[in-house]
Amino acid sequence: MKKIPIIILALLSNQSLWAKEQGTESIIGFNRYYRDYSEQLIAPKKSDEYGSLNGIHLGYESTQEDWYFASHLNIDGGRTIYDGSLQNTLDGSFAGAHMDITKNTFLDLSFDVGRPLLAGAQPLTPYVTGSVHVWNRELGSMAEIYSWVTTGVGVKTTLPINAQWNIGADASVSLMFGGGMEMVPHEPETIPLGEQVHTQLSLPVTYQEPNASKAYRVTPFYRYQPIGESPYSVPVNFNGWTSYAYEPASRTHVMGLKFDLVFKR
Repeated sequence: MKKIPIIILALLSNQSLWAKEQGTESIIGFNRYYRDYSEQLIAPKKSDEYGSLNGIHLGYESTQEDWYFASHLNIDGGRTIYDGSLQNTLDGSFAGAHMDITKNTFLDLSFDVGRPLLAGAQPLTPYVTGSVHVWNRELGSMAEIYSWVTTGVGVKTTLPINAQWNIGADASVSLMFGGGMEMVPHEPETIPLGEQVHTQLSLPVTYQEPNASKAYRVTPFYRYQPIGESPYSVPVNFNGWTSYAYEPASRTHVMGLKFDLVFKR
C-alpha cells in the first residue's frame, strides 16, 4: 500500500491556535472542465479519452471556533472522444484501432473534517477527507461502471484582498482503494482496480459585498487521478464465450472551473 503524508497531530492539541467562529456556507453552482484519460499501455493497444464536461455542484461548509466540516456533491456528464482499440473477446488479442464517442456520467461525494488554526494573522485549516466516486462510461452497446473510495489529508487557507474580495488555496492528497469495475451487459465478477494516490488543488476567488449574505465564487481546480492495474484477472462472459479481463493502469488529468453562488450565515 502506498503511503500518504500525515499532518502533525500535535498542532491540533494547542487550543491557543484555534481561529474564531467563521460561520456556514451553502453552495450551489456548475462545473466546466477538461478531462484527459490515458491507459498506460503501449500504442496501439492503449485507449485514450479526452474532452470537456459539465456538471452541477452542491456544497455545505461550516467553520466554527474549534471544528470545520464540509460536504460537496458533484454530478457531471458529457461526451468525450475515445481514441483506442478493439480487443478480441476470445483471447484478449489486439483487434484493430477504433475511434468513437463515449458518454460519461460522474458522481463524486466528499466529506472533510478538521480544526481551524491561526498561522500568524491568517486562518489555516488542516483536515481529514474521505470521498466516494462513481464513473459510468458508455461506449456503443457496452457500459463500464467504475467505483472507488478515497481517504486522505488536506489543508486550506483564505487570504483577504480587501473588504469585497478574497482568494483561497485548498490542497489534498488521498489514497484510492476498494475500487472495482463492472461491465454491462456482461456478467463478470467485479474487476478489481489497483490502489493509487490522488492529488488535487483548488484556488477559490470570492466576491462579497460588505454585510451581504450572498457571495460569488470562481474556483480554478486541478485533479490528478491515476488508477492502478488490476492485481488479478477475472472471468467475463461475452455472449456465451468466457474470457479473462483486467483493468490496465491509467492516469487522468482534470483541469477546470467551478462557478458558485454562496449563501453565508
